[in-house]
Amino acid sequence: MKRVVYVVPMLAPYAVERFRVLAKEKQIELHIIAEKAKSIARKGYSWDFQQIEGCHTYLLESREHRYELQNTKSGYAINESRKYSFGLRALVRKIDPDIVIVCNSTQILFLAGPRTYKLGVVVEDTPRAEEGRKPLNRWVKRMLMGTADFYIPFSEDAVEFLKRNGINHPFIRSTWSMDVDFFSDLKEEAKEEKRRELGMDERRSYIIVAGLIARKGLRQFLQGWNAMPDTFHQNNQVFIIGEGILREELTDFVRREKLENVHFLGGKPYKEVSHCLQCGDVFVLPTLEDLCSLSVLEAMAAKLPVLTTIYNGARQFVEEGRNGFIFDSENIDSITDTLSKMEAADLKAMSAASAELIQKYTNERVMGQLAKDLLAM
Repeated sequence: MKRVVYVVPMLAPYAVERFRVLAKEKQIELHIIAEKAKSIARKGYSWDFQQIEGCHTYLLESREHRYELQNTKSGYAINESRKYSFGLRALVRKIDPDIVIVCNSTQILFLAGPRTYKLGVVVEDTPRAEEGRKPLNRWVKRMLMGTADFYIPFSEDAVEFLKRNGINHPFIRSTWSMDVDFFSDLKEEAKEEKRRELGMDERRSYIIVAGLIARKGLRQFLQGWNAMPDTFHQNNQVFIIGEGILREELTDFVRREKLENVHFLGGKPYKEVSHCLQCGDVFVLPTLEDLCSLSVLEAMAAKLPVLTTIYNGARQFVEEGRNGFIFDSENIDSITDTLSKMEAADLKAMSAASAELIQKYTNERVMGQLAKDLLAM
């Protein structure tokens, strides 16, 4: 029996099922430590701490520090936060684990010093994201990361980030995973009713799930959408789920350009997001920077083709031309070219491809492999 501690900033709803599956491994005693009881998620709804069946679950009320990063290359700001959990070290010592997995360098800092367990770090960082860090912060992070015993990179970009920083300790390859059934529960009749409720008609419906912030590339995408010919606008519509500081600016742009086929749905609970995706035809995430966006896998679980960008670590889930397309959100021509490709694509075949490819990323498959890797250490 191996005692494994997994430290997370918060227990998001998609993480609960992942840990429940991991806890089913009889040779692992799983302990989950969350640093915060409640968080307002980026899609505009609240995530609350909860106990997880089969796990020992703990809550550390932590101090939170908010700060802003500037991407020095592209000029957008990112609002970030870090939790400071001063009781983390004492709790881990009390649990007396064989393995501890953390999600960021701040958690490593609070576990610094002699230890009797192996320390692993989940890595979602990308070279693109590192552009926004000051040299001192990059050096400190590299030093802290270098003290770990092993790494769990979630994307090829994360592997590249580690290599660029000279971190060559052992890797366990893993990634995000999905409860696929959660995104395929609507029957056809319920789906049609939901489409009417959302205002969807017979036109092809593009779905965006993202915070209305500069980093998500919505300004650029809507400019590209606006540049498409009239025939495209006659046959397509886009629905945007999320809230953020750019809401007024984006709605003003839509109103000024008379884009009657662009609809803002606001923030929605996680289950409602699932139903919106199931009612759509194409998913778009036009991000200027995302580490490894889970929403790409959510869309694939809902059987949608995916359009995302070269700046998203989760682009590795998209097989170009098979279940979606990858574009440069800083290039309007790239956006319009991709929308044109999607317009001409076989939607049914691409949807089937997403449904097939998502089977590589089920909770049972990904977390089952992670359990085997941890037991082999």
